[in-house]
Amino acid sequence: MKSRYLFTQTPEYKEKMSKVMTGIKFSDEHKNRISSALLLYKKTKKHCQNISKAKTGIKLSKETIEKLSKKWDECCYHSKHYKVKKLYGKADKCEVKICSSKSKLYDWANLSGKYHTIDRSDWMMMCKRCHNLYDRNTTIKEIVQKQLEMEVLDVK
Repeated sequence: MKSRYLFTQTPEYKEKMSKVMTGIKFSDEHKNRISSALLLYKKTKKHCQNISKAKTGIKLSKETIEKLSKKWDECCYHSKHYKVKKLYGKADKCEVKICSSKSKLYDWANLSGKYHTIDRSDWMMMCKRCHNLYDRNTTIKEIVQKQLEMEVLDVK
C-alpha cells in the first residue's frame, strides 16, 4: 500500500512532532478543513480492523470508568451495552467453551439478565448464535453457569 507521507516517519521524528504539537489550539476553520480532508481518505477493511484491535482492551482512567458507571440505573438497554463496549472493548470472540460456531459477529451478553452492574463478571462475549440461545434457552444458561463456576475454582 502506498504511504500517504512523503517520507518515512521515524520514532524520533514522531516524538519531536508530538512535543511541538502539544498545547497547540487549532481554529474551528482549520479543524473543519482537516475533517473534510479525512473524509476523502478511504480506510480499507484491514485498516479499520487494525484500529479496532488497537483500541480493544485500552486501560481507561478511573474518571472514565466512573463516568460510564454513573447513572447506570437510569440508562436504557442500548446505553448499557454501549457503555460495556466502551469499557471492555468490542466483543471479538465467543467465551462459551462448547461453542463450535465460526461466526464473525459477536455481542456482549448480560449473564444475570437484570443489567444491575457494569462489572465484567456480569458480562460475557458471545457469538450471535450462543447469545440468542442463551437468551431463549435454559440449558445453555446452565452450561455457561457451570463454566463460570469452573473458572472460579481454577482461579482459587
